[in-house]
Amino acid sequence: MTTPIWQEPVRGVYAHPALTRMSGVEQLRGFIDGRLPLPPIGYLTGLHPTDVGLTHATFALPLTRWLQDATGLPMPATAALVSDGPLGSAFHSSLPIGKFCTTSELSISYLRPAAPDSQRLIAHAAVIKAGTSTGLTEARITDAAGRLLAHATSRLVVQDLPIDHDAPLPDPAAPPPTPDPWQREALGEPVDWRSLATVPGREIFERWLTGDLPRPPICHLTGLRPAACDDDSVTWTMPATAWLCSPGPFLYGGATALIADAALTTAVMPSLPPGTAFRPLDLRLRFVRPILPDGSDLTAVASVAHRGRSLAITRGEVRTADGKVAILAESSVQLRPTGS
Repeated sequence: MTTPIWQEPVRGVYAHPALTRMSGVEQLRGFIDGRLPLPPIGYLTGLHPTDVGLTHATFALPLTRWLQDATGLPMPATAALVSDGPLGSAFHSSLPIGKFCTTSELSISYLRPAAPDSQRLIAHAAVIKAGTSTGLTEARITDAAGRLLAHATSRLVVQDLPIDHDAPLPDPAAPPPTPDPWQREALGEPVDWRSLATVPGREIFERWLTGDLPRPPICHLTGLRPAACDDDSVTWTMPATAWLCSPGPFLYGGATALIADAALTTAVMPSLPPGTAFRPLDLRLRFVRPILPDGSDLTAVASVAHRGRSLAITRGEVRTADGKVAILAESSVQLRPTGS
């Protein structure tokens, strides 16, 4: 039996004490030129920084089939996956050693879906306002052809960082014995929505739960999975593994956006009549507390707060295994008849 990717030994460096004595610019330049191994989220998805300077940063994310959701397209929250890093790095790059920043709010507006020839997502981020205790950044997310796909903003909070002056730098990453997860042949399949044109949304979701419908690649990559559905809400879970870590000791905010987005987007399904398509227009996250990579399941529960004929507002929260709220989330979901 094949070991799920999220249960494999993690690759990359996170929470390394030597990083505490490096500025944000030094860290990112080390990742870019190969002097430092990438954090685990980079080895999992291919996410990597490509440029950094004072008050700006750029990251890229290859659009492999691993990132596809049930529609066969990259999951909308991949915009958060690629942008959360540069949004934080743009501000972090201007901070002195001994200071770091954490994301308190992340907002994504989806402008258009990725095209078959998009190849990769590129997030160009810059500082809007840098204060002594908080900062505001924004990013434009484009594809390889330069098409604007999404816009993001982030509010960040400055915190003190104990400096370890003696820890040696981590060695550059040695070639792994097997390809990194994002470089392998993807598992999973999208849903054949045409065959479900006469099936109500709740029944479709329940077929995911029973395994009668295939899980998409993003589930096989991260462990994301549907867990429950009733008249008022849906529930998703995802293991909080170290594979989802950024250079810090906690899960990367852009990775936790995946479970929030899955729950918010599918929260409309229990009430959908047959032949109704749905897609998110935006994603708003408030990070209440950091999430430790302890391997336990995160749980996202979302429901419809308002429903119109063509638009629904969904709200939810992501909780840790001990029941503490980690993320408060909201999304606007567009509804339309299939084929329109």
